[in-house]
Amino acid sequence: QSPAITQTPTDEIKISIPISKLQSSPLGIELSDVEFRTNRRVVVKSIQPSSLAAQYNIQPSYVLVRINGQSAERTNAKGVAQMIGQVKQSNA
Repeated sequence: QSPAITQTPTDEIKISIPISKLQSSPLGIELSDVEFRTNRRVVVKSIQPSSLAAQYNIQPSYVLVRINGQSAERTNAKGVAQMIGQVKQSNA
């Protein structure tokens, strides 16, 4: 089964990981805060080999824009980690 990756006309991509996979496997990413223009952004700092993130081809330096439809642009790495945790607990 290949990852669901959708290219958009911008430099953004959408990666959809089923909640069931998030609930059964660690995502395997390390997040970091970075200043971008006048805003803080959250980027993927590293990926654990053979992790769920690696299976879905998530790359270091990707900027997280949305998590499960919610904006991640006005939060920090800790906030994004909490957002991912909430998705993992949904429908559990």
